[in-house]
Amino acid sequence: MSKTRRTESRSDDAMSAIIEIQRAILVLPEVEFAQLREWVSELDWEKWDKQIQADSDEGALDFLIHEAPYPVADPHKHPSPRFNAKSP
Repeated sequence: MSKTRRTESRSDDAMSAIIEIQRAILVLPEVEFAQLREWVSELDWEKWDKQIQADSDEGALDFLIHEAPYPVADPHKHPSPRFNAKSP
């Protein structure tokens, strides 16, 4: 089997899995759907936070320091509470 054919096969398998998941979601009772929605939302925020933190660590967001309406001494020492899960 060629590499292209294997890739297409994996893509087809992934689409089949997605369709199966979508169908299962459509028949969930409301309480379980709410639990799933909450879990997906939390997972999405966690991934977003990790991406923002990685971008910050790489300096990709440093241009924002220059746009801040107030002086920023060291933004890496004072992260947003959103990035620090242990903050209150």
